[in-house]
Amino acid sequence: MKDINYRLGLDIGIASVGWAVINLDKERIEDLGVRIFQAAEHPKDGSSLALPRRLARGRRRLLRRKAYRIKRVRKLISDCGILSKEEMDNLYNKHEDIWHLRVKALNQRVTATEWAKILINLCKRRGFKSNRKNEAKDKETGQLILSIKNNKKHMIDLNARTVAEYMCKLKEESMDKYMPIRNKNGNYNMCVSRTMIEDEVKLLFKSQRDFGLDFADEQIEKEYLNIFNAQRPYSKFEDLEKMIGYCTFEKDKKELRAPKNCISVEEFILYDNMNRLSIINNGNKRGLTKEERNIIIDNAYKKSEIKYKDLRKLLLLNNDDRFSGLTYSNKIDISKTENSKFVSMKGYHEIKKSIEKNLGKEKWDNIKNDRKLLNDMAYVLTIAKTDEDIIKQLKIRNVEQNIINAVIEISFTKFNNLSIKAIEKILPYVKEGYQYSEACEKAGYDFKAVFKGTKELKLPLINTEEIVNPVVIRSLTQTRKVVNAVIDKYGSPRGINIELARDLAKNFKDRKSIEKEQKENRDNKEKIRNELKELMRKEPTGGELLKYRLWKEQKEECAYSQEHIYIDDLFKPGLYEIDHIIPFSRCFDDSLSNKVLVKGIENQNKKNRIPYEYFGSDIDRWHRFEVWVEQSSLGFKKKTNLLKKKLSEEEQKAFKSRNLNDTRYISKYIANYIENRLIFKEDNVKSNSKKVISINGRATSFLRAKWGLIKVREDGDKHHALDAAVIAVTTQKMINEISRYSKANELKYIKRNEEYIDIETGEVVDENIIKENKVLLEEVLPRPWRGFTQELNLRLSDNPKEELKKSSFDSYDDEFIKNIVRPIFVSRVPDRKAGGILFKETVYSANAFKNNKSIVKKNLCDLKLSDMDNVYNYISDKNLYDSIKAQLVSYDGNAKKAFENGFRKPTKSGKLGPVVKSIKIVTNLIAKDMLDLNKGKVQKDGIVRVDIYEKEGIYYSVPVYRIDIAKGVRPKKAALAGKSEKDWTDITEEYNFKFSVYKNDLIEIKYKKKKGFFGYFNSFDRATASFTIEAHDNSSRSRGIGIKSGVEELNKYEVNVLGEYYKVKGGK
Repeated sequence: MKDINYRLGLDIGIASVGWAVINLDKERIEDLGVRIFQAAEHPKDGSSLALPRRLARGRRRLLRRKAYRIKRVRKLISDCGILSKEEMDNLYNKHEDIWHLRVKALNQRVTATEWAKILINLCKRRGFKSNRKNEAKDKETGQLILSIKNNKKHMIDLNARTVAEYMCKLKEESMDKYMPIRNKNGNYNMCVSRTMIEDEVKLLFKSQRDFGLDFADEQIEKEYLNIFNAQRPYSKFEDLEKMIGYCTFEKDKKELRAPKNCISVEEFILYDNMNRLSIINNGNKRGLTKEERNIIIDNAYKKSEIKYKDLRKLLLLNNDDRFSGLTYSNKIDISKTENSKFVSMKGYHEIKKSIEKNLGKEKWDNIKNDRKLLNDMAYVLTIAKTDEDIIKQLKIRNVEQNIINAVIEISFTKFNNLSIKAIEKILPYVKEGYQYSEACEKAGYDFKAVFKGTKELKLPLINTEEIVNPVVIRSLTQTRKVVNAVIDKYGSPRGINIELARDLAKNFKDRKSIEKEQKENRDNKEKIRNELKELMRKEPTGGELLKYRLWKEQKEECAYSQEHIYIDDLFKPGLYEIDHIIPFSRCFDDSLSNKVLVKGIENQNKKNRIPYEYFGSDIDRWHRFEVWVEQSSLGFKKKTNLLKKKLSEEEQKAFKSRNLNDTRYISKYIANYIENRLIFKEDNVKSNSKKVISINGRATSFLRAKWGLIKVREDGDKHHALDAAVIAVTTQKMINEISRYSKANELKYIKRNEEYIDIETGEVVDENIIKENKVLLEEVLPRPWRGFTQELNLRLSDNPKEELKKSSFDSYDDEFIKNIVRPIFVSRVPDRKAGGILFKETVYSANAFKNNKSIVKKNLCDLKLSDMDNVYNYISDKNLYDSIKAQLVSYDGNAKKAFENGFRKPTKSGKLGPVVKSIKIVTNLIAKDMLDLNKGKVQKDGIVRVDIYEKEGIYYSVPVYRIDIAKGVRPKKAALAGKSEKDWTDITEEYNFKFSVYKNDLIEIKYKKKKGFFGYFNSFDRATASFTIEAHDNSSRSRGIGIKSGVEELNKYEVNVLGEYYKVKGGK
């Protein structure tokens, strides 16, 4: 371990961690790199990576239970002597319409064979049964229940005795003999309940007893109904209760978290939201008055949800008033922006509505102040999943039976992080108007939750109970590995700076929205760039682009004088300048919403002031300015900055803190986790200084731009290391220097009558300060040290050793360059998990393989236009297949849209033909390349790794599938391009095993006569026996790489967390 005095910078994203070690004594970049990993979500829709397996497991469970139910019925049929085993085996040799058979059994005696078919069919599809009265509120279940209700009514109208008779009459009524009876593709029209089917079972048994069938006696009916109604119970209340987490503040006492819809939590959220809400008008911000708070509280108990647009009406706000916490945009109507929820008391109002509806308003008035009762009901209704459990648990809590009956249809979900006990302690202080952190402290809780345990030299495991977002958990887990690896190499850090991706803790939908917004901004910038390039007939600079963008945004007018700006004058030096509305030194805000284009003389006169301080005393001018701002199409934040009338010291501190520090919960959590758990190297000068700083992304973006550091995402993953280096040097000292520089820059025109005036204080400025400012202004924006930008660019280059040898950095000696400096090599997390899907879902009939071709059924909604060229036995029904193709072509090959409403076979008469769900397609699948599954065949899925063998200087690739690992076998067939698996090379004892390659393993291929490859293994194509390899930094990808011919050497490397790699030896 090399023990140095350093600060660590971390750029933490959804699928990456950039890191940089800054040597504080030498003032140099000691080391830097990037760790890449797969985000813990599905890249297409953000769903859980475990979702497909969970759904498949659920389907298997349903099929298994159905099969077991049918097996029990068949045993009953056999045990009761209805049919012999031989007769059971031949039961379906003769086809009969089961629906008509069930109707026939109502009117006449059926044979033993027919009776067996009926009993099996009824138990196979036995209708929907609800375990909760409230399930109708679920969208999908609600559609299903509505369909059942409609079918019950229609059944009565048609005078149908049973479900089967109803279905047959429906067909007759529709005049469509091909009308589908079963639900398909999300259609719920034919749903029936379990009770309806059970009634049919009972009526059929009674009818057959009356007709003298021996196999319909009451004992057989009883045994059959036991099988028919058998169903596994839901998880019990006690089991579900064990899954609830402990309260953040009352963990030691094992207090469980409170339901989000209990009265304690809902009141807490109501008051906390009011405490945090501010009304903004012309840049001035105020909190709610006591009267306004009372109006909101009163209305919260009258309606279940209050939106911001409701607040506007309730509080009688002006049109130019805005709410803090909302993002206003000229592109979106204000009513749409304010259509979002401010507060909801869903739990309170659902219970109130049910009590008043079933027991009357007087009953509600008697219990509405009983907080324990309301909390108990919400608690049980959140956890319990069956009516039986709800009744039992509410009785245990001494709730009256009539109240239980009234609320039993209510269902809640989700929990708060705090317990009811903790919330009841904090709530009185929140009601008084204290912010959450202050209220917690007054209630006796440690809001900062400083870790009281022993700090360690390396970070311990992250407590995943405190964070439920799997994306965040994975990012933090990899961050921990990076920090610990750096400590192993360089010892304890002096401090750590972190920056979290803007979208890290957001859900998939919000992240996609951010990506869309960013893309629109990039596209708009590119459009402006091309427009200006054509106008100037040269590539515009960044400053020229910004001027032009603001010029268009401001409708070609100066923001402060409202004078017209001619395009010919726009880029003349000193004539027009870009001004920070709120001076940068007073807010550290370099965003577009704090910039305007103004005449140079206006900028010089404004100095270090906000617009109101500059010309607010001129009433007429200020009024003209206000009108111009309000009528402009500028964004809300920019308008707020322009019209701000005062900027106190407290506001300046808040601005600076917000623009420099990341105050999000997740950022605070990570910072506290690192600072509270990790031992840092003590700083004798400032031993109490903050060890971990969360940097706001805007701050690093500003510094990166000012220091001339260009981040090009398209060039690969190394830009994460660039960001980490900037983050690492963003210290309080650097911030103070930038503040001094910015103020000097803003005050450079303050001379009046041979005196220099400080605009903020009105005091005469000492000449020494003026001289100091002049010195500052002769320099560029302060940097961590001289040459930092050049040094970072050299360290990011492909060959930093050679580049640094040519440079003249005092902090780099020959030994350091030779032995320590290395190119950044991006470290990737290898995927060595063997779990997952063993084979593809489709099970092919063994009889479907002919002449080395296979015939498969393909759903119409899954068809591609190319499939229509491979239709099996096309000549047998040309009219049908041509119609399907024409339908597909009319929707530009979009099968889902083309067949979303089904497809009926065309007939000569023009009447509706049979429903066509799928057609047979000829594929190139070969039976011998597939696995046997029951009586069919399936394709193997999921290559876990590729085993590499060598014989006489020639290398061979053996793909290993999940199914192989599950069976505990090691395949011995090496892939050959264009060959069936049966013709692959057999691996015998003469072949030497070299190593196994998993996804994201680093490999090197050296050819005898051409350039080789050095990168991460991505995938293997068994059809061509070739590899796909990615460059370490994701800057390129090479496909179709063969290893059998012309290969001189094939090596595998192990890559550690910091990107250091070592050749693997000994067949690993």
